[in-house]
Amino acid sequence: MNQATTQKLTRRSRYTRDRKDVPDVVIGARDIQIFKTLYDFRFLRTDHLVRLIKGDRTSIEKRLAKLWRAYYLERIFLPIWPGRPKPSLKGIYALDKRGAEMLTDVEGINPTHLRHQIRDRQTGERYLKHYLMISNFRTILTLATEERRNLELLFFRHDKSLEDRVRTKGETYPVVPDAYIGLKDKEGKF
Repeated sequence: MNQATTQKLTRRSRYTRDRKDVPDVVIGARDIQIFKTLYDFRFLRTDHLVRLIKGDRTSIEKRLAKLWRAYYLERIFLPIWPGRPKPSLKGIYALDKRGAEMLTDVEGINPTHLRHQIRDRQTGERYLKHYLMISNFRTILTLATEERRNLELLFFRHDKSLEDRVRTKGETYPVVPDAYIGLKDKEGKF
């Protein structure tokens, strides 16, 4: 066997990327949709992305893997604690630097906010699990409102602008809700 054949038989790792094996990627409309969805949701499991991005499951999963190998997306596996021999098989995706740069160029999204979002992905397991809970709820809500023609999801806000403070007994405490949403019944029932 020659070296080229041997390289083709070598299986790529699901958990680490090889800087020597970065694929050439032509970014298309569906890729931009993936980037925008990850920007909006911050962290999403593979199964959520497959439901939110319409198309064939296998081709979407392959595209996510290719975008990850090309450093457009970050892929995280739970649990993250040190010393665990194998992470879980369910991938969690977030924007990586190249994907964020693409959104800045194509969609005009504020690069400062994108930098904060990329920095926030370097977080602990507890924060990530909490954020996945929010993303899971939002995914379910988004899909449910798409199926019901009389219900519209107007907005889903989950940023630092929601932060407030409450003062009690001489102490000030931060109050930060996970999110707030706006729903509209198109039939005017509520």
